[in-house]
Amino acid sequence: MVKKFKDENEFSDFIYSVLRQKCALNKQSFQISGNDPMAYYSNKRINYLLFDAIAPDGFEQIQGPVYFELKMKWNTGFLRRYASIDKRITIVIIVDDLVQNKVFSINKESSEYANIIIYDQTVIHEWIKEFPVDYNNAISLKNKRTASDIQPVNEYDFEKKSNNTISVLREIIDSNDNFALVLGAGVSIDLGAASWNDLLEKMKKDLSSIHAIYDADTVCERIGGTLLNTAQLCKELYKKEEDYYWKIHSSLYSIVRSSTKRYEVDSISLLIKKCQDGRNFRVLTYNYDDFLEKSLDEIGIKYNILFNQECMTNAKLSIYHAHGFFPQVNNKRELQKNYYDSIVLTESNYNDLYNHPYDWAIACQLSFFRENTCLFIGSSLSDPNIRRLLQITKSNRKNHFAIMVRGKTKEEDLSVLSNHFSKIGVEIIWVDNYANIVDTIEKLL
Repeated sequence: MVKKFKDENEFSDFIYSVLRQKCALNKQSFQISGNDPMAYYSNKRINYLLFDAIAPDGFEQIQGPVYFELKMKWNTGFLRRYASIDKRITIVIIVDDLVQNKVFSINKESSEYANIIIYDQTVIHEWIKEFPVDYNNAISLKNKRTASDIQPVNEYDFEKKSNNTISVLREIIDSNDNFALVLGAGVSIDLGAASWNDLLEKMKKDLSSIHAIYDADTVCERIGGTLLNTAQLCKELYKKEEDYYWKIHSSLYSIVRSSTKRYEVDSISLLIKKCQDGRNFRVLTYNYDDFLEKSLDEIGIKYNILFNQECMTNAKLSIYHAHGFFPQVNNKRELQKNYYDSIVLTESNYNDLYNHPYDWAIACQLSFFRENTCLFIGSSLSDPNIRRLLQITKSNRKNHFAIMVRGKTKEEDLSVLSNHFSKIGVEIIWVDNYANIVDTIEKLL
């Protein structure tokens, strides 16, 4: 049987994803080695770091606890290390090899190995057919050996994968397992906050109207045409610093919120209410606005707002504004300088922040990505600095998750995109349109 994996990382990425989903669908917990220092069930307190993963409540029809060991190649010598393990523990060895004709001593008649089960290539190849999206995410598309290495996927496969991933996230939330939310600009757009591009267009019009610049599009193109460069130029051209910052503020709060519309941020608040007592639960946002905080006020959730190193945490929910914070105020005199100083928008802001690895905002993001299982909402994951931090903290032992709009993207290209994001440690829940994001969040409730 042809090997389907180039290396251990591809193999383990796929197997962990399958095991995690199978456990979640059966409401069984699943932990990869390293998340908890000791096994759940053993009179001898076996250190389960010897194994790759554990399902303490059982795995499918196997009564728990179940320990998993992943191997690329079979060696009968593996068995000796397990002979003394408590027989109430089931050991499942998953090996990317054909084992059926190589092992004769493992059967239920042999008391020494009665608690050992082997899943070999025969089982793995069935899993590949059952979980094609996960297989395509795990392998390297560039290094595929034949066209048959890529599993064909269809609409149903992506829908099934998204539903399975929602089940995985529900299990993580219910187990209070270091879950966190990471929010991008998308969660504030439907509340009236201008996108970054729209904000800069408004600034260019302002500056053109006072003749600080004449052909704004041409000038901005000449300095590079990026959003960061344009923001830098706009800040330089405003006569008064407070006018520049007030323009940012007014672009956030120019539209009055409707009392009848179902907003994305309100569904996020309900999810926070469900998660708030979880171990190390917290929220990271890249938005400047206080829409989330206002929504939490409405349902009685207490919180801390953190936007620089002087902000302190306590027993309340912590909301980290990694790129700065502007509370909703009535006039520019109410905006204090510490709010100005927190805003990250221009080229120099980004250079100052991301060239200082010990900066408060960098430390916060690294802490989230290392210590928490994060769900990204409203983020395109296109910011090169966020991607760099995700890459630094990536581990095949843990994945983050993101909800993204598919739009009209074809299944073949979704496979490419899913694989791409998996390489920085993020599994995607694809939804058809923006309205479905709220539906997806509410499924987690």
